[in-house]
Amino acid sequence: MAYVRAADRERQIVAAAITVLSAVGVPGTTLRAVAAQAAIPLGTLHYVFPSKDEMLRAVIATVIDDVVDAVAAGLELDRGVAHALRHGVVNFWDALVARDAGLQIMQYELAMYSVRSQ
Repeated sequence: MAYVRAADRERQIVAAAITVLSAVGVPGTTLRAVAAQAAIPLGTLHYVFPSKDEMLRAVIATVIDDVVDAVAAGLELDRGVAHALRHGVVNFWDALVARDAGLQIMQYELAMYSVRSQ
């Protein structure tokens, strides 16, 4: 197996986790399923993320970054606050809700997971 930098491996695992989480939800997601989706050995996943909780925290950070990027994309702040808010919500909806309902459900489940696991 070729060497993969730790940061690249983490991104690969987080992307696989988002795919699995979007399909089966937080309770149904296992590290084994994520490893299979990422096409890596389970031991490699455990090396990068020793627990499901640590992996979910990385997924949450990525989801937050995705939301911020979607809302900020193409904002025209010089056209007023109302326009910026409306445009941001539309960008969010188009990028992270309309194209994949499972992704939106995953975001809600992760929000609830975050609140419950404080």
